[in-house]
Amino acid sequence: MIEATKCIREVQINKILKHLGDINSKNYCDNFLPAIKSTILKGCYPQILIEIWEEYKRKFENDEERQSINNHPTEYSNENQFYLALQFVLGGEELQNVKLENVNQALSIFCQTALALAVFEKQLNGEHRDLHNSNILLSPTDETTILFKIDGKEIIVKKGAVTFKNLECLVNQGNTAHWKCYNDMKKVLIETGDAKDSDEIWKRSNLKTNLIWLHYVSKELARKFGKKYNILNFMKIDKSCNSCSAYTSSANFKALCKKLE
Repeated sequence: MIEATKCIREVQINKILKHLGDINSKNYCDNFLPAIKSTILKGCYPQILIEIWEEYKRKFENDEERQSINNHPTEYSNENQFYLALQFVLGGEELQNVKLENVNQALSIFCQTALALAVFEKQLNGEHRDLHNSNILLSPTDETTILFKIDGKEIIVKKGAVTFKNLECLVNQGNTAHWKCYNDMKKVLIETGDAKDSDEIWKRSNLKTNLIWLHYVSKELARKFGKKYNILNFMKIDKSCNSCSAYTSSANFKALCKKLE
């Protein structure tokens, strides 16, 4: 169960993410899903939600990627228990559950992800620490293009009939002019080696993390097509780049975007 301090951090992170959706800002994108409402609740966990939780656990019990690792609600449910409820707009289907129609859709998702992370870096010096495929949401759209702004420069990318949205979680780091927001991950479940690689210094920003996640996204997209299309050949990330904002300025990325035109 998540501690109260980390719930507060979740609200703070989502609050600063709203800066990214300001179209009048010099750095803009509409790909992040900040919470539109937060509410504190108190009391026993509702029975209907317990039943839904148990149904999900049974359904994906043998699915390593989707099985629940959370405590059963009855373990902490009581009349004095507090909860934080966050309300988001509907972002779409998780990447792992979506069947893409063609390679252009994969390329568009990749470009949208790269540019969204670049905006995150430029506006908030943001480092994403949890961009796994369940946090990448996709939805169909009739709109043909999507607008990004980086340092005041407008960049328009073709959507390929699909829109990428990112559902943020507890483990991002972002800065504003006045304060820094991040989570200390010592007590959070992490993958083997993370503690060693980070030296347990979670307040330090490392924008290269965003590039590592972007490479992960490219592999997840490539898996959608098996050996039929090796789209990883199109999604080469320059080794000289140390951030997504640097990568999206590279000739390789600009050439990739042109493939969508």
